[in-house]
Amino acid sequence: MIDINILRNDRDALAESLRRRGVEFDLEELASLDEERRGARSAAEVLRAEQKTAGKSIASLQGADKQSAIESAAKLSEDYKGLIVLADDLDERFNAIWIRLPNMTDPMAADGLHEDDAAEIKRVGSPPPFEFDEKDHVEPVRHSACWTSSVPRRSPGQGSVS
Repeated sequence: MIDINILRNDRDALAESLRRRGVEFDLEELASLDEERRGARSAAEVLRAEQKTAGKSIASLQGADKQSAIESAAKLSEDYKGLIVLADDLDERFNAIWIRLPNMTDPMAADGLHEDDAAEIKRVGSPPPFEFDEKDHVEPVRHSACWTSSVPRRSPGQGSVS
């Protein structure tokens, strides 16, 4: 996963990396969603702090002032819960998009998605010719003493085989 600070502080590098991978993406929209979710979370925390302060002051109040402070605290609580739901929804939307972005490319890596997109920089010599047929990677093991597919073997420390 990409560090979120790259989106916030070095969006051009992220855009270039996505371009090199062949990914078309609107980073401005994603950055806007990030700011919106951070703003909603921050506003919710401000309301939570106000709610806690109001709750502490209620104990020292009497009569109509106390009732008014309780109603005010209830309103803060309701607003806080609404903002938390909004912030959680924005987080989910952001993360669903963010997690799908591919990692950043190395500056030395070739552009493109396939081996054919890469340019051969230098070739030293030529590949040696082999005088045997290619085999599957499992084939040499099948003909060795190490291969068995029918009898379970016992290894030291494994216990008994039933």
